[in-house]
Amino acid sequence: MDGAIIQTATGFDWFSLINTILTIVFGSGFIISLFTIKAQKKTAEATAKGADANAESTELDNVSKAIKIWQDSATASEARAQAAEARAQAAEDRSCSIADKYKSLAEEVSSLRDDVRKLTTTNNKILKILNTIDHDNLEQKKQEAREITKG
Repeated sequence: MDGAIIQTATGFDWFSLINTILTIVFGSGFIISLFTIKAQKKTAEATAKGADANAESTELDNVSKAIKIWQDSATASEARAQAAEARAQAAEDRSCSIADKYKSLAEEVSSLRDDVRKLTTTNNKILKILNTIDHDNLEQKKQEAREITKG
C-alpha cells in the first residue's frame, strides 16, 4: 500500500471523499452561507420586533384617538344635556309664573263678578224704585234709592 493514498479493500478513496467534502463546505461558501443566514435571521427578527413595537405604538395611538373622540362626544352630549335642562328649568319657571298670574287673575275675576252681581242687584232695585216713582212719592223714593246704594 502506498502511504499517500489510503484506499480500502473495496477500492474506496477516503482522501478524495474528505477533500470533496471540504471543498464543498469551504469552497462553495456553505459556512459563509450559514453565517449569512444566521445574520439575516437576526436582522429579520429585529425587524419583526420593530414592526411589532410599531404596530403596538400605532394601536395605542389609535386607542388614544378613539378615547379622545369618545371624551369629546361625551363632553358635547353633557353640554347639550345641561342646555336642555336649563331650557326646561326656564320653561318651568315661566310656567310657574304663568300659573301664579292665572291664579291671581282668576281671583280678581271672581272678585269682579261678585262686585258686578252686587251692582246688578242694586241697579235692579233702583230700577224698580224708578218705575214706581210718581210726583207724590218722589222724596220717599229718592230716600229708598240712597239707602240701597249705601248698603
